[in-house]
Amino acid sequence: MTDVDVCIVGGGAMGSSTAYYLSSASPSTSVLLLEKGELGGHKEGSSHGKSRITRRSDGSPFLEDLATASLVEWELLQEKCSEQLFKRCGSLDLGDPKRRDFEKLLQRYRNTPDFEVLTSKQIKKKWGAFLGIPDTWYGIYNSEGGILSPDVAVPLLQSLAKSNGATLRGNSTVVRIDRREKYSDIYLENGEKVRARRVVVAAGPWTSELLLKSFQIELPIDIWEITFGWYKVKEQKKRIAKSLPVWRLFGEELCYGFPINENEEAIKIAPYGRSDMNVYLNPDRRSHKPSKQYIDNVSKYSKSVFAAMLDDNVDLETSTCLYSVTRDGEFVISWLDKELDVLILAGFNGSGFKHVPIVGKIVSEMVSAAMSGDTEIAQHPAAFPSVSAFSIKREGLYGEHSSKYSNL
Repeated sequence: MTDVDVCIVGGGAMGSSTAYYLSSASPSTSVLLLEKGELGGHKEGSSHGKSRITRRSDGSPFLEDLATASLVEWELLQEKCSEQLFKRCGSLDLGDPKRRDFEKLLQRYRNTPDFEVLTSKQIKKKWGAFLGIPDTWYGIYNSEGGILSPDVAVPLLQSLAKSNGATLRGNSTVVRIDRREKYSDIYLENGEKVRARRVVVAAGPWTSELLLKSFQIELPIDIWEITFGWYKVKEQKKRIAKSLPVWRLFGEELCYGFPINENEEAIKIAPYGRSDMNVYLNPDRRSHKPSKQYIDNVSKYSKSVFAAMLDDNVDLETSTCLYSVTRDGEFVISWLDKELDVLILAGFNGSGFKHVPIVGKIVSEMVSAAMSGDTEIAQHPAAFPSVSAFSIKREGLYGEHSSKYSNL
């Protein structure tokens, strides 16, 4: 049996970030991370690929605060990395002001420092793109946004955690957690047992299943299998496509995308806020098959937005990834209960990657405080005192699905 201070279940981005920040802040704390797949990232969860958006703008003030704090941490992490982890290119939200979700964003950022509200004409002139958007649309631009690489970030965080003394184990599937009076026993699929004073559950789309088996708690999180694709750019338009910001589009379809980045021939586009495709309770049931509905709807719409920029007949590639989606669109960063021994990270709604470092920092502070007996900081960490907004006890988590999916 292995005996540790803290066991982190899940070695995706959130678990790896927690391992790094906790081992940095508390060198004397023994930290063990258990990952069901290979270390360094794998394609079965939500922490893989070469591009994720980071942006400050958000319909949730809590998530905007997290994103702003995370930008500082991403810059610090980039200094520790020889590869490009973060590429700053700016972020643009553009849409129809008649849409309630976009109109709220306009009101929020119209007079906010560091944000610029643009007319449709100004958008087209500034980038030479988005030529198909209506003249009545507006955009919200911030220069701080950009592209993050999960394929760089996850191995980096794991390497930094190891260098701090944390132990990381791949191919180690946790099947159950039993709470005792002063510790928890974590049982692995291979028959091994780990004993820990504190447990952080960061198992991504597998979190709900583990909580049900371990604590008979039903966490209402849906698993969406989202299709995304790369669309070939006409040769004469590649210079324009390389200079684009990352963007979100609030129109007939809800989608987001990137400039030319990992594929020199194409831009990447994906939907958000869509629950009418492949939805699961068990992530192991995912199909790995791109949705024809996505290809038909989003592809056609995107090509109308990017008039004259995309090749009409060429979709280079499509693939899928998993979102873990809560009913109210907010995250779960929460102790299981007042015992402050099991902390849950879940439901990051397909938009959590941008928040990875600050979530790791918050959790590190909460766990360290709980171990030292400081219950106030354990529940209201200085890094983010409003973390109770993400409590597992909040009413919205168990209510009806809300329109806040457009925050994703």
